[in-house]
Amino acid sequence: MKMGFRVVNKSFFTFETDLPSSLRNIHPSGILHAFRSTPPEKTMAFDNSGTIGREEHMFAWITNSIHVESALSHLEKSGFDRSREIVFIPYSTKRNWLARYPHADPVLECTYRGKC
Repeated sequence: MKMGFRVVNKSFFTFETDLPSSLRNIHPSGILHAFRSTPPEKTMAFDNSGTIGREEHMFAWITNSIHVESALSHLEKSGFDRSREIVFIPYSTKRNWLARYPHADPVLECTYRGKC
């Protein structure tokens, strides 16, 4: 059996909606994806550069995007900037989201009336 891999400088995840384009702007449920990179810290990095940054992600399931304020406030309290670091990805159901992205389990869930 052959085993192999490629060496790359960077790898990343892309999260995409499962909705057709005609529904993306009107569908009420989906995921708030909060992300940020912290400034590099002085450390003994493997490459001897002396700096390592940290990337953080947090996910919230939103049942009704009209009532999103409590989720945004919660993410802000966790240190995310709503104007630059939080995006909304419309998605059909939470179950479908988890089936597609099990590594992106929402830590917060907001009901149809906005209670988180």
